Order: sequence, then structure tokens, then C-alpha cells
Amino acid sequence: MAIGNEVIANNQIKSNKSENRKQKLTNNTSRYDLEDKGPNYIRCAIKSVEFFRIKHLSLPDNMIGLEEAKLLASMIRMNPLLKTLNLEMNNLDSDCAKLIAEALNHNSNLALLNISFNRLADLGVTLLLRPLIKARI
Repeated sequence: MAIGNEVIANNQIKSNKSENRKQKLTNNTSRYDLEDKGPNYIRCAIKSVEFFRIKHLSLPDNMIGLEEAKLLASMIRMNPLLKTLNLEMNNLDSDCAKLIAEALNHNSNLALLNISFNRLADLGVTLLLRPLIKARI
């Protein structure tokens, strides 16, 4: 199943490649907005961050849970040029927050992480704050 998902994500990247190249924004920044498209598009978006040198990735309301959080954490850990990541209104919980927090320890480029309207609870928020506080000290 995982190999099939990778093939689907890779095919989606290929189909979006020409569309993204046509898109020109000021200051040479790349933006990828994806709302309510499902797991295959999420995988495609995550894989596209490095490939297209995307700086702004918006994934609101996509029911992102633990499996997608693992992919996000892996991407964040690679320290891409990504400056903003919008994950609002998903299904992120404290387990997801732990993965993302650990990845943030290895990232120096991400400046804005929107995690509003998720199910993080106090533990998830605390876990995400630790690497941010540590980076400021």
C-alpha cells in the first residue's frame, strides 16, 4: 500500500509540475495552498516542498493525523527553504505535536507554524513550545 501511495504522490507531482512553473509570485516565492484534498495530495504537497523549493505551504482542513504528521516531521527535519507552514483545522494531537517538535529542533528556516484549531491539548502545545524556547535561549 505504501508503494502505491508513493506512486500516486509522484504522479501528482508530475501533473502539478507544469502548473507550478507557470505560477509566478512577487519576490520569487513559491506558495502551495491545498485545502480538503485528501492524503494523496498531502503526500504530494510534502514531497513538492523540496522539489519546487516551496517557501509557503498551506494545508488547512485536510484531516492530517499521525501518518501525515510523520511525513511532515520528516520534511521539517530536512530543513527545506520552507518559511511558513499552515496546519490549521486538522486532526493533530499531542502525538503529532511530539513528532513535529522533535523535527523543529533540526530546522532553522521555518518562521511561522500555524497549528490553530487542532486537538493538541496542553501537552501538545507544551511539546511544540520547547524547541521554540530552546532556539531563543
